[in-house]
Amino acid sequence: GHSAEAVARKLVLPNFKFELLEASSVDKFSNVIVDRADKRKAGLICTGTRHTVEGGKRALGRQTDPLVRSSHVPVAVFRPGQRKVDHNRYIVAIDGSMQTLSAVQFVLSMAQSTDEVVIVTLTDDAPKGEADLQLAAAVAAQTRSNVQ
Repeated sequence: GHSAEAVARKLVLPNFKFELLEASSVDKFSNVIVDRADKRKAGLICTGTRHTVEGGKRALGRQTDPLVRSSHVPVAVFRPGQRKVDHNRYIVAIDGSMQTLSAVQFVLSMAQSTDEVVIVTLTDDAPKGEADLQLAAAVAAQTRSNVQ
């Protein structure tokens, strides 16, 4: 057949799955995606910020923020017209919070030893910014020792 899974098999993508998920309202969309990610034990959700569909309706754009806020796993958000990504280079923006330190752990769990990972912080308080970077360095060192 010409199903999406049949096309994926022809492209030698045997682990690709295609699912039609339904939500009764736009408000419930992010909940459906988060529930599916939880059921599939997904480690990452990838989405876009805005997409125009037939009839000029927007899909997903309004749901990006609720999706990011309600997800139990990291969410990668792509904008229209974004350039091709070099997956060997990562920027992790931190503010010293546990959430941003979790982002450091996540990136380092994916990154190869030859990849470039840059951890940045923006602050008007240099000592706090330096302390945040030192904490991130300690988290990074611990994460790398657990990954290897």
